[in-house]
Amino acid sequence: MKVDVAVGGPELRQISALARLAEDIGFDSLYTAESCHDPFLPLGRAAEHTTRLGLGTSIAAALARSPMTLAHLANDLQEYSRGRFMLGLGAQIRARPARRYGMSFQPPVPHMQELISTIRGIWRSWQNETRQNETWFTPPPHPYGPPKIYLAGVGPRMTQLAGELADGLILHGFTTAGHLRETTVPALERGLRLSGRSWEDIEVIAPAFLVTGATDEAYERSERQARETIALYGASPAYRRVLESAGRAGLQDELAMLARQGRWREMPGLIDDELISEVAVRGELTEIPELLVRRYGALCRRVTLMGPFHQDPGTWAGLVARIHEITCEPVPS
Repeated sequence: MKVDVAVGGPELRQISALARLAEDIGFDSLYTAESCHDPFLPLGRAAEHTTRLGLGTSIAAALARSPMTLAHLANDLQEYSRGRFMLGLGAQIRARPARRYGMSFQPPVPHMQELISTIRGIWRSWQNETRQNETWFTPPPHPYGPPKIYLAGVGPRMTQLAGELADGLILHGFTTAGHLRETTVPALERGLRLSGRSWEDIEVIAPAFLVTGATDEAYERSERQARETIALYGASPAYRRVLESAGRAGLQDELAMLARQGRWREMPGLIDDELISEVAVRGELTEIPELLVRRYGALCRRVTLMGPFHQDPGTWAGLVARIHEITCEPVPS
């Protein structure tokens, strides 16, 4: 199983050292998130200071961006990194997140389908123009091929679209084993059948919520953060299916009511230990590799971790090496 790491909007001054350290630790890829910093710009510096590390974006609101802009940035990073770039796209689907990114609400699935098709069409047009007219002032296509496009999916429709069109599916950390079994796998298989593809044609990535720590204090802090994160996502109707899979549909109504009233500090108190264990991978640091593979190994060949790896690189290197060693079960046939 491959192990990636996600960094949340790093500053340009930090990314070079972080990327070098991630590569030294043994991570397979590094992803940058769309936050108060652009997700693309840091990856140019990361590509310059690494040789093996895969690089990718985690774009939450892809529909707020121009397909031409995405095509240019992704193509340039693919060339500059010598084929190590992956374009990871997601769609904010509710009104409030849409407003946060300066966009109106749009039905996500048809617009995402159009976005992916348009980006790939732009890449094809550049290759065709170069082949048909060698006198054009257009550089030849780089030898690494177009970037792969991975699509983030939680609900069945976006997951099915990933099976139809994308090179990979990025799961959400807010999920459960039941939701994967009841919603994710059937939807992904429908998409693969519609496109005439198989499980060998798509890669599934699991960004894992971890509850762990090298000390009691670190463990408690990790657990507190998980409670807060689960409460935040659980308040959104977009994640109701996840709570239903854990038998907690009523909790979504309670969390949504507290959120509407601005009672954010009360929300984590509704998240009990049983639900944390349903959503997060929870255990001692030495147990995490086996727990990750047990949770995701039959579906995924990559997991994505988040955490302060720069503070204890030796521990993280051991964690990554152990996950690499474990043999996964075969993916569904």
